[in-house]
Amino acid sequence: MKYFAILLFFAILFSIIPQSDALIVSHTPEELYEIYDIIVFGEILDYVDVGTNSHYDVKVIQYMKNAQPDDVIQVIGSGVHHEGVWVEDSTIFEIGERAVLYIENNDNSLRIGPYSFSTQLDIVNAYWYYPYRWIVILAVAIAVIGFLVWRKRK
Repeated sequence: MKYFAILLFFAILFSIIPQSDALIVSHTPEELYEIYDIIVFGEILDYVDVGTNSHYDVKVIQYMKNAQPDDVIQVIGSGVHHEGVWVEDSTIFEIGERAVLYIENNDNSLRIGPYSFSTQLDIVNAYWYYPYRWIVILAVAIAVIGFLVWRKRK
């Protein structure tokens, strides 16, 4: 019983505490403005996953740094749209999503930086997206059911 209570405590603890390991260095908005070549506020029109990257067509709503003549630009982001695959610095956006994009111009290839962000953030879905959280919740549910069955037999 003592070991079960300890297991239950840690299972609940790990299901409540958000898990994160930050590898990205934080920057102020002023530093980001200096680091990136182009900054835009735009809407994702389309994307194609190619290898480990996503190629996006972005309708520019407003250039915030280094305006270009094009209203639609093609940019490359790291990460792909596979279910359950997520890397910390992935820049994954959905069609119709509006985002602020920090863009590097590398040899005429526009790459989205990891500090880019959606302006349509869904906190609830982001919290429950963490894939291992469901495993912990399932383990806690099984432990509670096992405990109730064990108590009933006594």
